[in-house]
Amino acid sequence: MTARDDVLRRSDVDIGPRVARIAPAVAALLNPVALHALYGAGRLVHEAMSLEKPFSAWAITFGAAALAYSVPAIALWAIQTLGQERHPRSQCVRARAFAHLSFASPPLFTALGVALYLVHSSSDHIVWALIWLPIVAAAILNERRFGAVGAQPRMQLQWLRTAHASPRRRLSSYSSHHTSRTI
Repeated sequence: MTARDDVLRRSDVDIGPRVARIAPAVAALLNPVALHALYGAGRLVHEAMSLEKPFSAWAITFGAAALAYSVPAIALWAIQTLGQERHPRSQCVRARAFAHLSFASPPLFTALGVALYLVHSSSDHIVWALIWLPIVAAAILNERRFGAVGAQPRMQLQWLRTAHASPRRRLSSYSSHHTSRTI
């Protein structure tokens, strides 16, 4: 087996994390397109008159809804996939941050649309693209640098694990305290 075969074999195995580092940012960039398609499909359902038109209009509506709801689903999958590494590199941490931002992109787009509506502007799609195009470019450049940099183990922060485990204890003590007071 040659070195080239070994590289090809390794690249086949790593396809999930590679896609997970770029897909959320691209999905968030295309979120307004999915919402526009959902709105157009809803209008098709409303305007359908014959029997086959409502069926195809509903099929388009369900497809557009799946496309619109796939943005947070893709981001959640990427967060889960990128969170599997025990000692993540800085590029993986950055890609995971992009995935978290992508997960929040539907309400962010709504907030952007409301803010632009309040100033009487209808350029929300353009502003959204201007925000997300650099993020997508950074994700792609991050992916290119990802393979070139060697593994850099990060220091595990024990206090961070403790801080994330303690809310369960606080929540149970809070709920038991308030439940006992109301009974």
